[in-house]
Amino acid sequence: KEAIMGDRTLPEWMNKLQEEHVRKSILEDDLPYLEFGGTVIYSQERHDCSFLSEDLRSGLASGSAVGFDLEWPPSFTKGKTKKVAVVQLCASEEKCYLFHISSMSGFPPGLKGFLEDENIKKVGVGIEGDKWKLLSDYDIKLKNIVELSDLANKTLRCGEKWSLDGLVKHLLKKQLFKDKLVRCSHWDDFGLTEDQKRYAATDAYVSRYKQLGDSKELKEHAARLVDDLSQTVASLRCVLLNASKPFDPSDEEAKTKPENRDQSHSQSEEDAGRHTQRECVMSLDISEYELQMLEQQARHEQLEEECILAFQVTAAFSCSVLYHIPQPVPEQIKHLKMFFGHHSFKPVQWKVIHSVLTERRDNLVVMATGYGKSLCFQFPPVYCQNVSVVISPLIALMEDQVLHLQMSNIPACFLGSAQTKNLYEEVKRGHFRVVYMTPEFCSGNIPLLAQLDRTVGLSLVAVDEAHCISQWGHDFRSAYRDLWKLKKNLPGVPILALTATASPSIREDIVKSLHLINPLITCTSFDRPNLYLDVNRKSGDVIQDLKQFLIKKKGGGFEFEGSAIVYCPSKKEAERVTAVLCKLDIPCGVYHAGLSIKRRRETQHQFMRDEIQFCFATSYL
Repeated sequence: KEAIMGDRTLPEWMNKLQEEHVRKSILEDDLPYLEFGGTVIYSQERHDCSFLSEDLRSGLASGSAVGFDLEWPPSFTKGKTKKVAVVQLCASEEKCYLFHISSMSGFPPGLKGFLEDENIKKVGVGIEGDKWKLLSDYDIKLKNIVELSDLANKTLRCGEKWSLDGLVKHLLKKQLFKDKLVRCSHWDDFGLTEDQKRYAATDAYVSRYKQLGDSKELKEHAARLVDDLSQTVASLRCVLLNASKPFDPSDEEAKTKPENRDQSHSQSEEDAGRHTQRECVMSLDISEYELQMLEQQARHEQLEEECILAFQVTAAFSCSVLYHIPQPVPEQIKHLKMFFGHHSFKPVQWKVIHSVLTERRDNLVVMATGYGKSLCFQFPPVYCQNVSVVISPLIALMEDQVLHLQMSNIPACFLGSAQTKNLYEEVKRGHFRVVYMTPEFCSGNIPLLAQLDRTVGLSLVAVDEAHCISQWGHDFRSAYRDLWKLKKNLPGVPILALTATASPSIREDIVKSLHLINPLITCTSFDRPNLYLDVNRKSGDVIQDLKQFLIKKKGGGFEFEGSAIVYCPSKKEAERVTAVLCKLDIPCGVYHAGLSIKRRRETQHQFMRDEIQFCFATSYL
């Protein structure tokens, strides 16, 4: 059996809620529902909508706030969204207005005037995105907006990404009835169902709800929430610090009141402790199961840093760091601006760089692509005026990074089979700050690295794409297994192992294989909300498989929406696909190990300069 949803046909099991796999938060148990109980005024006609908008505006004083939200139907076509279908406004607990824009011949001028009125506040969650959606769809400039998420974060002193339902749960101890079938329904149908009207009206009503819109009320709710859960937070901190017993307020008070200490000093310490507890709270939306796992893991962890990391991942807390890392000195910031164009380091970047510069410590760095791993091994040699050696399996990536460093006036080179110039003498003289090489080249030239360390000095040796060293990894490369010799021959040089993907077992394998000594392990989140994943069955017809990405040009012919790399399973397949698209006069190139060094470099440079749109490659790239 199948169920229809939007433009897609989904199997029935995907529309059923598997309750046994859903863990309810401890804050959600038996929470009452918050719904709009007033009158819903629904308008489908343009002139009627303008009249109602003007009537609503005339009844509001300057500076009044209205709850605001938008609805539009889902689109399952990549890169495309449908227009706003419904505008919701709620100015009181008695009335909520639903304006069904998709049923009208054009956007009502009266509603446009209301939304662009600077004297009326429009309040909501994610309202900045709604502002740009209206501007994009109807050229409406939404003015005087208030983002509830920012207000909540400022009051709670945190940095959460709140949903409307999340705010209601945390601050009002209630929940919204969020039916996914209603949320993703056809909002552009001519008439809305009663379920759709109730859903839309409740969203606008909640945005206008007094306790959410009033910062004073919000502070009171936040204070009560923190006070109610301070005991839980204190107990968790005791577990993380390997405390032998749970937190007891009376014991804590006794410790801070020795006989020879006056009462006023004792009171100030007690207040400071309570302040610290509050600042430690970021998100309290955790389940009982997660709390149990947190306690069990903290008891077995020996390293304080790993305890903190496990705590952050499991319980979604952000506790204060138990050790202090000094800020970069002005000279370091000067080098950062001069050579890399940045005004500051990201916290995780500086943590790694500081450990290399001051502690000469080995590091395992697991950072998401695009976070800035490269700066961790490029900055130290530039600042210290010596050399960093970077080992990477991706020739095209190394050549691209060398090009960018040279454009920034940082001497860099690549040593490997694809190198056409003899750069050994310049490398030995310390002419280059960053030297890239393949793992195969490194394994056979470790004496060269030892000589560089003696004569010029090595800041570090970076092993990029370090997951390739693990036999459990998805991209195992045997040459990486010989890199343990680096630590044996260069015992005083920090080794940086960097990757964007590594499970705990792979991280452990990397540390053992490279013989890292007491490494500093740094992990960031892998969430990449900008990435889009789509899976389709391959038909064998190149045009049929790629037609969803082809668009017609005005003068005839086809082109792609933007630049792209298509990975093929073999060199033969890459050549075949390239030949088919070339017949359509679509600028594209091919890149694989069977081509000459010159040909590969030409293709790479053409792609980087947008001279070709598509590059068909094997995993060699």
